[in-house]
Amino acid sequence: MTNFDLLPETAGSNDKKILPDGSVAALFVSASKNLTTLYIHRPPGSQDIKIRYPSDLSDPAAESRKTKYKCVRELEAWSKPGNLLHPEYGKNMLQQELWEKGVSQDVFLGLSEIPGESDCKNLNLSIQSGELTEYSFKRFCLSYGLSDSMQSKESAAKFLEYMEGRLLAWIHLPIDADPTLLPLIVKIISELGHIVIDPDNMTPIN
Repeated sequence: MTNFDLLPETAGSNDKKILPDGSVAALFVSASKNLTTLYIHRPPGSQDIKIRYPSDLSDPAAESRKTKYKCVRELEAWSKPGNLLHPEYGKNMLQQELWEKGVSQDVFLGLSEIPGESDCKNLNLSIQSGELTEYSFKRFCLSYGLSDSMQSKESAAKFLEYMEGRLLAWIHLPIDADPTLLPLIVKIISELGHIVIDPDNMTPIN
């Protein structure tokens, strides 16, 4: 049994559920990791969730799930450095743009920006590695009226977004998708000033 089996639903199918709060939960198999994956795409202002299920060769059901659910290539849409976008840009604006141009809601899932402890941790790691500096962080905070404490989740998230870009959306591309779908997504994202990347190696998709 997976977490998916325990989720309450108002409607759904074999691999997808609509939850009482309007969230959409679904299962797929990651093409690159070969693992069954649960994602929950939640309403604006909420943190989206992705859970991997380790392959257990002793569990026949684990292997049968891989043939039961669709296999997808996982990609991501990112903003470019030098920008600060609205926290709900990915979920309220970007995904709507893609959906209106014919990209399935199951394929393109916009994300909210929810600052968290991981932003503070990533900021500290970037400064320790020399990739970023505490001086530039404090100058940025001064310019944008933010707290210059490295423990501030909002400040860390905004600074990292400005310096490195921000994850805006998950792209779950079925391996049997029409070959024109990925070029269409890349074209739309590029025209909006963003990029599509392969998260396994963080390289852009052209």
